[in-house]
Amino acid sequence: MLHYILGDIMNKYDVLKEYYGYDDFRGIQEECIDSILEGNDTICVMATGGGKSVTFQIPGLMLDGLTLVISPLISLMNDQVLNLKKIKVCAGTINSNTDEYEESNVIKDLKAEKLKFLYLSPERLLNPKYEKLLLECNISQLVLDESHCLSQWGHDFRPSYFKIIDFIKKIAKKPIISCFTATADDLVIKDIKEALNINPKIFKSSFDRPMLYYETIRCKDKKMFIFDFIAKHNDVAGIIYTLTRKNTEHLYQFIKEKGFKVSMYHGGLEDDVKRKNQNEFLEGKTMIMVATNSFGLGIDHKTIRYVINYDLPESVEDLAQQQGRCSRDGKRGVCILLYNESDLYINEYFINQLEDNTELSSDEIKKLKKRKREKLNDVITYATTNKCLHQYLVNYFGQIHSSSCSNCSNCLDSYEYINAIKDARLVIEFIRHYDARFGIDTIAKALSGIKTEKIKKHNLEYSRYYNKIKNIDYVKEIIVSLLNDNYLIRTKGEYPMLTLSNISCDLFKEEEYFIRVFKENNIVNRLLRPTTLFEKLLDYRDKKALRIGCPKFKVLREATLEEIAKIKPQNLNELKKIKGMGEKSIAHYGDEIIAIVKESNKI
Repeated sequence: MLHYILGDIMNKYDVLKEYYGYDDFRGIQEECIDSILEGNDTICVMATGGGKSVTFQIPGLMLDGLTLVISPLISLMNDQVLNLKKIKVCAGTINSNTDEYEESNVIKDLKAEKLKFLYLSPERLLNPKYEKLLLECNISQLVLDESHCLSQWGHDFRPSYFKIIDFIKKIAKKPIISCFTATADDLVIKDIKEALNINPKIFKSSFDRPMLYYETIRCKDKKMFIFDFIAKHNDVAGIIYTLTRKNTEHLYQFIKEKGFKVSMYHGGLEDDVKRKNQNEFLEGKTMIMVATNSFGLGIDHKTIRYVINYDLPESVEDLAQQQGRCSRDGKRGVCILLYNESDLYINEYFINQLEDNTELSSDEIKKLKKRKREKLNDVITYATTNKCLHQYLVNYFGQIHSSSCSNCSNCLDSYEYINAIKDARLVIEFIRHYDARFGIDTIAKALSGIKTEKIKKHNLEYSRYYNKIKNIDYVKEIIVSLLNDNYLIRTKGEYPMLTLSNISCDLFKEEEYFIRVFKENNIVNRLLRPTTLFEKLLDYRDKKALRIGCPKFKVLREATLEEIAKIKPQNLNELKKIKGMGEKSIAHYGDEIIAIVKESNKI
């Protein structure tokens, strides 16, 4: 284990190579590391998968003293401590899963000044027992992971984070404060600075993940979509995110009954069950994880090839964070958002639950509910827009993406277009006739002839518009298209209605109005299947590393695999000539690699 000041004998490049196996830094990693090593308080806004842990761990390794990491996520703490121990770094965590024996060892290492990294939740940090112990330590860096939790405007506000400043004020020698988050706009950054009383250097990475294919699908039968999808792609790892524990359990049971190996994760499970399920997925024993948003943060699984949002997330920030867990190794991946109008009711339920928050004033609750609805409307726009999805996400986070991406369902040939001018006029006539009194669901059901209690209550079954358009999904596609083109406006509030805009009447002057309808395509199938020999070798290496619980670069380096793909050795003697294929590698992987090369020759 590490017992000396690494910065005295190694530079940041040496540490990166020796401990993490990489030759180069990615994105803004190096700028952030330099800022921290120069002694600056630093805020780093880095998209999920950008390498946040390496960015604060390298300064932690090089600085004298302890790096204290504050995180709200037990899975993240356990996973990162395990990975640090694998590279021979003395690290520990104290959380609700830590038994007495393990805790006593961590405290022993802490008192002996052996510990380089200690991971705690904000609640543990403020516990008098641990606070007294920590104030006696030489804390060189205090890291706040998921620092958006400090802001009421953030998508995961946690009041306990506000008390961290009380601890910082008690430290005799103020440490460097490093804040990390995957999603933070200017309002959130302002809150972080004020809550911690810092004047930091701020770095933001690009939010674009060009290797990810984005798709949004209005989906009536989500379960059958999931079944069809995993039946085609059950050999690659993927996460399916739901919004509620109930949906997680129902979908998990559905997939399991269909005969697939699947794991489940949500906050209501016992800690040992969560740990078991998480490890099964990380070790490749199951390829599918059905989970709420509580799963995935800080998890070191770089070969997740698809992320499906089964329910509409609460915010674009949540969506981006979940999508960011896909293909963190920089390879191709697929992110699909499924949605229908019933998702809105679930989201509204969670927004209304804010009324029960006793830590906020009524005025703060009102503002927060308003903000949450604005966030929800942003997700709805992403789900229904006909513009480039990459462009939407990048622009949402205040960065520029001016052209189409050629890697999302809107930019590629995923839709067909039909002239819906007559039916579009009917929608507008209905809304005008009833003076904008109804929302999407009621309008669609009335026009398609579906009788409900609400339809009866308002006598809509006797309307001249009732049952004029036979297909409810088609009606909803028209409404979404009219909203996107500003012919209709969706009001804000708890019960949004559809109203006309100042250009609605212009549609009656047009002879054509085309809407898009999703059609089956082979894009996803093509993206999730390794095609080149190099991709097949990478896929083999990644799965092997996952199975034996070893860092990928220690199994086989990419440069070695590139050389194999180029030379195409036909036997073990030829394979031995390639740099990186020593006797151990030949013994462990040789026969399987030759088989992959020969199979590739047949295609």
